[in-house]
Amino acid sequence: GIKLVQWDAQSNVESLLPEDDEVEQQSIATFCLSPNGKEIVVATTRFSLAHYHIDTRECQRVIKAHRMPILSMDFDHTSTLVATGSADRSVKVWDILKGYCTHSFTNHTDIVKVVRFHPDPDKLALFSSSDDNSICMFDLRTSSCIAQFRDHVSLPSSLTFTHDGSILVSSGRDKVCSIERSLSLPLCLFFDVSVDFAPMITCLPFLLLWFATMACSLVW
Repeated sequence: GIKLVQWDAQSNVESLLPEDDEVEQQSIATFCLSPNGKEIVVATTRFSLAHYHIDTRECQRVIKAHRMPILSMDFDHTSTLVATGSADRSVKVWDILKGYCTHSFTNHTDIVKVVRFHPDPDKLALFSSSDDNSICMFDLRTSSCIAQFRDHVSLPSSLTFTHDGSILVSSGRDKVCSIERSLSLPLCLFFDVSVDFAPMITCLPFLLLWFATMACSLVW
C-alpha cells in the first residue's frame, strides 16, 4: 500500500488507502504526486491508474490504462496531466482530473522505462526513454514525436533538465552522460563517465550550469 509520513512528526505514519479499498488489495507498481501536493495517482500491477485526493483520501476514479505493467509516471507542472510509460511499449498522457487519455504514442520498439514532462508547461513537451536505447521527444500540441535521440547503446535510465528547461541531461547503463538541447534536434555534448555504473543524475546546480555553458558554447 501507500503510506503517508508527516515530516514534522515522523512517528505519524498513515495509510493513504483504507484496508477495504480495492486498490489496497493489489500490489503497487509505481505512483506519482502532483506538484500542488493535493493529488496522488497510483499504478497497480493490474495495469490500472487510481486517482486519489490526498486530503480526503477518496478515490476519484480508476482507469484501465495499459495492457502490460506501468513502469514510470510523471505529473506535469499544472497538476492536470499524467504521463505513463509501460512494458507494452507505449507512452500515454492522461487528463487525470477528467479521467481520459489525451495522447497515445507507440514510437518505441521496447519497454518504456522513463517518462518526463518538460519543466516549462507552455512547451507541452514530453520525453521518454526505452530499452530500445532511444529517447523520444513528443509535442503534445501536434500529437507527434518530433525528435528521437540515439546517443546511448543501452537503456537511458535517467532524464533531467536544467532549471530553464533548455538542456536535457540523460545517463545510462552504457556509462554515458548525454547533454542535448531539449527543444531542438542537434546534440550538444556527450561523454563517457568513469564509473562502473552511471547512477541517477542529481540536479547539482553548479554541475548542470557548467554543462549548459559548455554545451551552448559548442552550439554558438
